Amino acid sequence: MALEFQLDRIAMNTSFALFEDLIVKFAYVIEYGKPKLEVFRSTKEARENDWQIYGANPNSKQDVALVQFIELGESKDFSLSTRVYRIKYVQLRKYEIIYPKYPDKKVLEDRYTFEIEKINSSQMLR
Repeated sequence: MALEFQLDRIAMNTSFALFEDLIVKFAYVIEYGKPKLEVFRSTKEARENDWQIYGANPNSKQDVALVQFIELGESKDFSLSTRVYRIKYVQLRKYEIIYPKYPDKKVLEDRYTFEIEKINSSQMLR
């Protein structure tokens, strides 16, 4: 069963989502409307080094999947270790946020909606 989640494109790239033992967050550089996600396991190494905030360490031996989308409605399959997952890019919209440093100023930011699910390798998109 797919889980819907949202990631906000906000200052410092601190938005992340959890699915089972996975952490999903934006790669630091993305093109508007074409999100690129980092997906990795919530291991001891990841938790101790705050990867959910900073992203995965490129020098780590831990598996990291990079998932790039081009258009809305697109689905991508990826594997980590022996498990296979599917992420679908569902929606992009603007929302208002008030940053603590500027409490009198509303800022429009991007909110991306995705769905993620575990699948069997026989279900992978070709």
